[in-house]
Amino acid sequence: MAFVLIARGNCSFEGKVRAAQRAGFDAALVHDDEDKASLYSMVGDPEGIHIPAVFVSKMAGETLKKFARGEDEFHVECIDPWLTKWGTFCPVCKLEVLTGE
Repeated sequence: MAFVLIARGNCSFEGKVRAAQRAGFDAALVHDDEDKASLYSMVGDPEGIHIPAVFVSKMAGETLKKFARGEDEFHVECIDPWLTKWGTFCPVCKLEVLTGE
């Protein structure tokens, strides 16, 4: 499965997800590019979008970038089950992914 990590920026969540789908990705993770107490609601027209997409905090995005660059030596076969079971908090800093607390 190929997924893309995208910074929030100025275009719409829907536009980012559609671009990821056109590029051939299987999933899109859009992360906030600013520190916030809460996340913005990312909505749009789902018509024609066939890949899963999620909007996460800046901290979650930065953590995922570290994994992608190989800064943390997590094996896919080890971390995937953990994220599936315990995916509400970061395995590195132990903070809640959705709230950063």
